[in-house]
Amino acid sequence: MGVPRRFLPAFLGTVCIFSFPAFAIVESSVILAKNTAPAIDPCKLLIDSEVRKAFPDAKAGRIDHSLEEHGIVSCVWDHPGGRFAVQVYKGEQGTIENEIRGMSLMFLDPLKPGSGQNVRYETVKDVGDEARAIVETADVNKGFLTDSAVLVAQRKGLQLILMSTQLPQRDRNSALKVLEDLGRAAAKRL
Repeated sequence: MGVPRRFLPAFLGTVCIFSFPAFAIVESSVILAKNTAPAIDPCKLLIDSEVRKAFPDAKAGRIDHSLEEHGIVSCVWDHPGGRFAVQVYKGEQGTIENEIRGMSLMFLDPLKPGSGQNVRYETVKDVGDEARAIVETADVNKGFLTDSAVLVAQRKGLQLILMSTQLPQRDRNSALKVLEDLGRAAAKRL
């Protein structure tokens, strides 16, 4: 099972930023078209102190230019527990459901039928025009290969993605609250 072409830029961004070793891009013949990245500084969507409230001892956010040629701008905050990232790219209105399901491909076992049915997709209110989130811990029985915490939101024709390697290790409700709070702050600044 390969990654659908429309999800490849976000999927590559996730793999590049978090370096999940369990994943390989099966559709290696797909060539990504060069896209225009939004003219936005992703590190200004969140204030370092907002990130440190959720992730104490996080270093200052730094821009990751590795995906700009694919139309994605990224900011990464490294902290002792892992990494938190924000990505922004141009997106079509009403595609949040497709985007969040595409993001789930980064942790689902492609060899376990029905693993996608085990994912708990959450609607997040008051974050951009529309937002959905996932917080799941690795569970081979469910077909979850790694921990995953992702929020996908949309505002003003832009897709906003927040990702954390550490949040799933917390209580699920508090992890969702962190994504909601940071997502709300970032979406307001889009």
